[in-house]
Amino acid sequence: MSNYQSPKPRRINYRKIYTEHYGPIPIDEEGRKYDIHHIDGDHTNNDPNNLQAVPIKEHFAIHRAMKNWRSCHAIALRMKISPEEKSELARKAAYAQIAAGTHNFSDPEKRKEFIARRKANGRHPWLGGKIQREVNQRKLLDGTHHLLDGGIQREAALKRMAEGTDNTQRIHTCPICMTTGKGPRMFRYHFSRCTAVTS
Repeated sequence: MSNYQSPKPRRINYRKIYTEHYGPIPIDEEGRKYDIHHIDGDHTNNDPNNLQAVPIKEHFAIHRAMKNWRSCHAIALRMKISPEEKSELARKAAYAQIAAGTHNFSDPEKRKEFIARRKANGRHPWLGGKIQREVNQRKLLDGTHHLLDGGIQREAALKRMAEGTDNTQRIHTCPICMTTGKGPRMFRYHFSRCTAVTS
């Protein structure tokens, strides 16, 4: 059992509050219960007059119109939309948090606290390396792992050579001994490592 204590206060069940005041939550044509929307946008204001039952698509549209990308992303995770759309919403939500200064990685101290919390409650993706192992195994099985046969590296190197941006093919001149040459050998024995005595 984890000793982790969440710094956030426990959330009040606003769905229960809605049910107590208005009766059962309606169900949409797909058999899914409606979402409960906070009309004023304040999730701590659980006054029954501030709660409105809306279908999930309408709830998504409301938050999209408000440009509340974080809420859009949270709602989208429960909707049938493409991974690209979900990714775009996540990107917009992250940029909005960065702009507001509330993103976990916007402050190094917040980042350390965030990582420590995730480690303490066992939710950090790098604990045990399970996620990386699963991803690498999947890539090995479908042949897309970057270390398989070096094909991707070869293609990238050939592209750099064709563009003339490959350091191994560019001619370099050492400013100390004025030797010219190409490839890693020049960087290994010349420039800051040059031992030639200048006059």
